[in-house]
Amino acid sequence: GMGHLGSAYGVRPRFLAAASTEESIPPEGRPEVAVIGRSNVGKSSLLNVLTGTAGLSRVSDKPGRTTQLTWFEVGRRSSADSFWLVDMPGYGFALASEAAVEAWARLSAAYLRKRSTIKLVLVLVDARVGLKPSDVQMLQFLEAEARLPYLVVLTKADAAGPPQRIAQVAALVQSGLKSARRQLRPLALVSSQRKAGVD
Repeated sequence: GMGHLGSAYGVRPRFLAAASTEESIPPEGRPEVAVIGRSNVGKSSLLNVLTGTAGLSRVSDKPGRTTQLTWFEVGRRSSADSFWLVDMPGYGFALASEAAVEAWARLSAAYLRKRSTIKLVLVLVDARVGLKPSDVQMLQFLEAEARLPYLVVLTKADAAGPPQRIAQVAALVQSGLKSARRQLRPLALVSSQRKAGVD
């Protein structure tokens, strides 16, 4: 699996840039892995697990903070295998104003459609609830519009019940993606507590 990239790479991921408008998106550089999911899906714990760094993600649940894209550089600056991790704003938040949601949609759609350096999108889905309509919309967008490879990651697996229950959710999620052509299989599972499934 991915292991702890932060420790494997020997350096902490570094904050690079944040963009709240399309104009402020930084120029393309290293290959990018984008991370997206519903607002409360456990993204910060996944980012911390992926990078072996606590407090990497400065994501808060307040809508104002979450309507921006944030870039982190993982790996040594000059090394050939360094990449940029892009933390995308959560979708499906009820608190934000219509205007904020529209700005979010415009920014995220523009980034996903136009960015040629995106190698993979990690779509985080809460293992306790499975696919919500907003998740399905996001996956359809990645399939049909952005045409990017993506990996569905079930988060909070530790809170989702016994393994059979998690397997059921995974099977349901997978069956909901029957026609998916760009999805990397199998689904990934992450438990925020034990870091199970990431290593």
